Amino acid sequence: MGLLRNIRKGFLFLRPPPALEPEDLALLARYLEPVERDLFLAMDEPDQHHSLRVARICAQSLAHHPEVAEVPLMKAALLHDIGKTGAHLSLWFRTWWVAGHRVVPWLLDWIARRGANARPGTLRHRMYVQYAHVQLGVEMLRAAGVDDEVCRLVLYTAEPRRNNDGLEKKIIQGADADRVIGPEG
Repeated sequence: MGLLRNIRKGFLFLRPPPALEPEDLALLARYLEPVERDLFLAMDEPDQHHSLRVARICAQSLAHHPEVAEVPLMKAALLHDIGKTGAHLSLWFRTWWVAGHRVVPWLLDWIARRGANARPGTLRHRMYVQYAHVQLGVEMLRAAGVDDEVCRLVLYTAEPRRNNDGLEKKIIQGADADRVIGPEG
């Protein structure tokens, strides 16, 4: 399923990105403060559309789980990929990264971790951004004054799944993987 999801996401890069629709802008206005909206709008258009999709899937899951705080989870869904902002991660790079991660994840991660100080625009810098985009995004969110609860939820998107995960983590990870978390959790 992960491969098909990544292929579908890749097609977002092949076609010209549609402008944000009025309902997209309404969703942003409902959940994001102006500074958060500016962060969202700075993302590449395919990442914006992916984040909107994640937020809509979160909303479907939240309909089954009214006990979960809606606003922080929706903010986290909309902002979870802002760490990729400005890195210009092309379709070809992302395809290469996903394919390489299926074959030699340890090698890509090892190289990527050492790319923190690489010159922006280089392959090593792009690898570092792809590898560390969640942590980079949380740093951006904290610098912008975003609530720590939202930052905690964004961090969940980079953590491995475990059997004893809480409902918030299941919802945001499920949404990022195009899955609605139903009433059974």
